[in-house]
Amino acid sequence: MSAEDYKRKLSEYFFHSCAGMSLALAKQTGLLDVFYAADHPLTISEIAERNNSKDRYIEELLGSLVSAGVVEISDDSTQFHVPEVHKTYLRKYGILCSYTISFAERFNTVKECFKKDGAYDIDMLSSLNLKNIEFKVLDIMDLPTSFSEKYDWCFVQDVVNSLPIPEKGLSEMYRCLKPGHVLCLIEGALPGNMAQHVNDLHACLYYTASTFVCLPSSFQQADSAALGAMCQADDIRMALYKSGFKIIIETASERDKFSALFVCQK
Repeated sequence: MSAEDYKRKLSEYFFHSCAGMSLALAKQTGLLDVFYAADHPLTISEIAERNNSKDRYIEELLGSLVSAGVVEISDDSTQFHVPEVHKTYLRKYGILCSYTISFAERFNTVKECFKKDGAYDIDMLSSLNLKNIEFKVLDIMDLPTSFSEKYDWCFVQDVVNSLPIPEKGLSEMYRCLKPGHVLCLIEGALPGNMAQHVNDLHACLYYTASTFVCLPSSFQQADSAALGAMCQADDIRMALYKSGFKIIIETASERDKFSALFVCQK
């Protein structure tokens, strides 16, 4: 890669991150919902009124979204809209951009985890600060004895790579299943190695999520497995084998090249 191409790439990352932050803010403030519901172009005042927001803040955020090509604007710069054919994708990626905000909220805490004398892990549940969900919190590494051979089916997604000792958590799930019954497991399963994913932003997403979420959950002590979101499929297979499961179906995701489904029987 030439120095000029390298410079251009880094520049694009910076500008794209600005657009992503603005899109996340538009999602979380409800601005995108106004556009989803609108069947005709709206003025700044109309948008602000429908969103119960200040005109000036709406104006500035719209400037970012228009500049990024997310929202369309009239030639006289007075009306704004999102075409119907774009709304499906805006809903999807508005949510995904909002997800990256959780990385920013953990930034300073994760930074401390890098230090040799820093913490290994983060209490993810309390850091989420969710107000609209009631949790029943159980330790997957030590589930209640009353759960033994109680369940017909168990489903987990993106959990095993975040466990300090994966086979211990899987062994607990094994214990909770009735004999002959099934665990369905969706996990990241890295095809190839890091060098094979140069210039792959899909891989970058997984490594970023792993840095901010998976490692701080699983790296609880120095000898933790700390698999991370981009672990190898062999790591998942070995953990399942050690836990007593038999893999009866393994299939790669058609939509996500870094994800696989494992159907396992007790």
